[in-house]
Amino acid sequence: MWRFTFGAGEGLPAGYLRRSPDRLIDTHILELAPEIEGDARETRRLLRASLPWTYFEPYAPPIDSLFGLNIALDDPGFEDTPALIPDPALFRPGLDRRRYVPVTLTLGLDSGRRFHGRVDDSVVGRNPVEFDIAIWSPVAERGGVVTEILDRYGKSLISSGGKGGAIELSPGLNLITRQADLSALPVDDYLLTTRALFPDGEKLVWETSLLRMDGDWIAETRERIGALDALDRPTFEHRLDLIETHMETRDPRSSPTALGVSITEVANMLRQAEKTGYIFPPGGSVLTVCAETGSGPVFAMAYLSEGWTGDPDGCVLVLPPWDGGAEDTWPRELLAAHDRRSDDDDLAILRPLLSGSGRRARVFADCLDWAAARLPGLRIRVPALDDDPDLPRDRFTRDGGADIGLLDLETAPAKGSARAGFVLDALRRR
Repeated sequence: MWRFTFGAGEGLPAGYLRRSPDRLIDTHILELAPEIEGDARETRRLLRASLPWTYFEPYAPPIDSLFGLNIALDDPGFEDTPALIPDPALFRPGLDRRRYVPVTLTLGLDSGRRFHGRVDDSVVGRNPVEFDIAIWSPVAERGGVVTEILDRYGKSLISSGGKGGAIELSPGLNLITRQADLSALPVDDYLLTTRALFPDGEKLVWETSLLRMDGDWIAETRERIGALDALDRPTFEHRLDLIETHMETRDPRSSPTALGVSITEVANMLRQAEKTGYIFPPGGSVLTVCAETGSGPVFAMAYLSEGWTGDPDGCVLVLPPWDGGAEDTWPRELLAAHDRRSDDDDLAILRPLLSGSGRRARVFADCLDWAAARLPGLRIRVPALDDDPDLPRDRFTRDGGADIGLLDLETAPAKGSARAGFVLDALRRR
């Protein structure tokens, strides 16, 4: 479902995209500003809004013609919400089922040429991907269709060649079905691009993203994860669970780009771990890690300084848990200050993430335990900017091989580069 709102903000017309089928967006978009005729003193006002088809990708005519539409007036002055069709779920975004008015879009022979396509599923396995192409032509004419598969760098890997197969077009809608075999290509993102060529030189293009992924990729990856260090497995298993859920719930025609990013991340991390026995990527990276504890999973963002190698002289700074409120700028401020100083040791920053059900003190302590077990031999420090009752102080006094200490930063500047420099100086002393 796509959800748009239109109205006047601060006296000016304003349009918003609130959500698309796969995520909440809630963004003010200038080009969606409607035209509004009349003013608040009039009993009748006209609002005219235009919705470009680019917002509805991968859906568009002439390949898609049936849509559902509802329009409602959100005005507290009305006891009941005026709408094309009453819908109890209208302002309840968590509900999937909606009431709508069916709208069929048709083109006339006085329309210009239109060209669009669709794949049954944008995730492609070992079988050829089948796709439909729709060409709307106002007249009978001869044309050609060229199909290519491009890699992420724009290089053509598979092509129908030349000017493509010649086709005879009838006035109105013309449907063509083609196939492309990606079975010889590795797991990765690709672009299916199709061009319709016409005698007068006009060229129309339809493109859609594809993800090449074998059906047994998840099972094979889980098997490889089983050979890794037990402390690293939850980080991989969490990602695979998200990928699996996404595969089960996604719209088959939707863009697989986000899914491809997740799969590429897992593949790169797995190669790194198998090669080095070390989950952390090279320096300058940010990684979400997962620690499995007796009270459930704990997540943390790991920020690695430029040149990070896991050297025993390095330091791990464990910051207090972040609750997801205001933008978390502190880790990047610290890293930026660190990378400007060439004589400092390697630095990793762990920022635990506080979930709704997690107690702050427990999350803090669990993250410290994970850091001590996964990064043995490195100095682990916790900044104390005040007398924080949730600081797990017992972790600083226990016996054991882990070098865990508390940084007393009561006199640190409030924020910015001065605070970052103060912390780094304190790390040097400790």
